[in-house]
Amino acid sequence: MGAARKPNIVERDRNIVAEYYIKGYSTRSIAKLIGETVGNGYTVTHNTVSKDIRALLKQWSADRINDIDQRKTIELEKLDKLERTYWEAWEKSARDHKKKSIKVSGKAKTPKEKLYREITEAEIVAYGNPSFLSGIQWCIDKRCKILGIDAPAQMDLTSKGQPIKRIASIKIFHANKEDAGSTGAGD
Repeated sequence: MGAARKPNIVERDRNIVAEYYIKGYSTRSIAKLIGETVGNGYTVTHNTVSKDIRALLKQWSADRINDIDQRKTIELEKLDKLERTYWEAWEKSARDHKKKSIKVSGKAKTPKEKLYREITEAEIVAYGNPSFLSGIQWCIDKRCKILGIDAPAQMDLTSKGQPIKRIASIKIFHANKEDAGSTGAGD
């Protein structure tokens, strides 16, 4: 039995294993390629490569789970910010407000000359822009999908949406050794 590999050697070997494993090489081929890549008579067995593959798969799985959780967290934070923006826009669009307009008539001949100005003010009753509510609903729907809250969609693959007719009877046939050569027509 050979000496245990140092951590830096294990990491180097696993990098080589990973490269060839994802390309579909066998454990024996990978073991040979490690020896050729490293040189100086260095060898590993295909059993060592198998152990490295199991360790890599375990690591990749854990990394992927963490990566997915991190990506979900980032996307959820983006949705939260977008929803807050939609809510702020909705609330602003739903506020009653006054609208002021100024109409100037005539043309000033000198800078000190005052012109006739007509100022009108109108009170606007706001009902809110419904597109902001649609945006809020979109954020909620997207969040539910990311979190898996939505119920799975049900699909009817058997009856094409038609009512299933009642089955009057079911005939069950049992096959055994004696019936194997029988045609069923009273042989």
